[in-house]
Amino acid sequence: MHNTAPFVSSIKKHPAQHESHAKHLSTSITILLWATLVAVLMAWNADGLTPTSLSRIMTALTPGENGCVIPLLTEETLMHPSADGITVTFVPGAAGTFAIAYGPSANPKLYRTVTKTASAKSQVAFRLDHLQSNHDYTYQVFCKETESAARLAPRPEQNFKTPPPSGQPLTFGYVTDLHFYSHWTDAIFKNLPWGLDIAEKTFENLTQHNLSFFVLGGDHANTHCPNCPGGTLNGITYEPDHALTAAQAELRYQVMLSPEYLGKVTKTLPFVYVLGNHEGETNPTINECGHSTANTLSSFTARQTYFANPYATFGGNPEGSYYSFETGDALIVVIDVMRYIPELPTSPEDWTLGTEQLVWLEDVLKNSDKKWKFIFGEHLDGGEKPNDSCYYYGRTSLRATDNNLLTGIFKGEQAEIQTLMETNVTPGGATFFMSGHDHVAMSPTEKLNADETGTGVFYVTGGKGAGKSTPAWTDIEAFREEMDWNYDNIPDYETPELGSEQAGFFKITIDGIRGVRFDYIGSSSINPGENNVTLF
Repeated sequence: MHNTAPFVSSIKKHPAQHESHAKHLSTSITILLWATLVAVLMAWNADGLTPTSLSRIMTALTPGENGCVIPLLTEETLMHPSADGITVTFVPGAAGTFAIAYGPSANPKLYRTVTKTASAKSQVAFRLDHLQSNHDYTYQVFCKETESAARLAPRPEQNFKTPPPSGQPLTFGYVTDLHFYSHWTDAIFKNLPWGLDIAEKTFENLTQHNLSFFVLGGDHANTHCPNCPGGTLNGITYEPDHALTAAQAELRYQVMLSPEYLGKVTKTLPFVYVLGNHEGETNPTINECGHSTANTLSSFTARQTYFANPYATFGGNPEGSYYSFETGDALIVVIDVMRYIPELPTSPEDWTLGTEQLVWLEDVLKNSDKKWKFIFGEHLDGGEKPNDSCYYYGRTSLRATDNNLLTGIFKGEQAEIQTLMETNVTPGGATFFMSGHDHVAMSPTEKLNADETGTGVFYVTGGKGAGKSTPAWTDIEAFREEMDWNYDNIPDYETPELGSEQAGFFKITIDGIRGVRFDYIGSSSINPGENNVTLF
């Protein structure tokens, strides 16, 4: 029953079900009233920057000219959107003092943050608070090289729009498995540009769909990168394979967030992130399969420098690897499947979120009345291993169960997570388990009870954001069977109305009238007819 871009009120019919057990997820939405914009965030402080001096600075510059002379290793990056705020972060290449002026686009200098002094190669993060939902805002970074400098000089203005309130349609993106460093080094050092070309199409396409934010799924920066080439560019050495120093790990974040690539998106479109197995952040005592204490600590240090930690805004754990937030009619939950395993798993039962994260997850799901709940993880907390790998790799599948059917009980700790999700489905709504890792995209499919009734929990496989070739495991018979969720002897990723092996991202639209719609937007640098169009 899938159409080309289905709402989840029309889920595919499995032969084993006989009748469609799809939930009709459309219900009326109670409109929440949001607080009105408060008065001025804080008074202009006495460092020479007033509304009048701001005007003088700007009239002396041509539009878009950069008056700030401090180089930035990564430029303005928007993260952690909430009902009334957003985080702006960047990393300067030299020491300086910074502030941000911001406000509604009609009055972009209405507010100004406090100033912050930062050393070179350290994160500068500002939280822009007291915003209104569904409004256009302008922000502008100002800097000066020394405290004694007469005034702050501006960088170019940037814009963003806040998410809509509850009761109004919300659209966000999910792009996973970019493997950016791998594709970038292939293009730069091996003259194999196709993967990077497709990544650039994905970045461009993300800006074309009026998204409120996007979820950057796991395996993006590739600080853990088996068989990645290395080389020297502009006097900088990029090491192959895994980053074993903080400096090398930081280079990978710098490249990915550069204004040529992901950075051209994140100045105006905020994101949140998921950690995957190739982010390198596993248990630091593990020293096998390319994971090591050095790789783990270097990867963690780099992420903490280049991505703002969501903990202060969204809670979760202090390391910022799992957290949650509510936006519009959705609950967004990010889990970490890699950090709390004592060793690399050799069976589904070895995977664990750890007691503390499991308790936190139950609390988050139980205490949210949002109709649509989304849990983002790298893969199942268990899964199957249909291909050779140096540990139990946790391929995601609805058939990773005791009877190899959608009606079975999940192997490993995923069974407990499934119970948590089922128990806390909001009446009239649904919960979605969103995963990457497998590099194929598959549409929402409902987990079934033993009697073939629906559970209200749907699984979505996220595809890949870059790359031309299909992974080798898609030709392995065991994997093909695991990803055949309607038992027709064809994996769903090879059925055009159900999935795809092509690169792209999910565009997810929550509509109070119709439910939740999933469009997989293709990315192609070769065939324009397959680029920036809905594939299923």
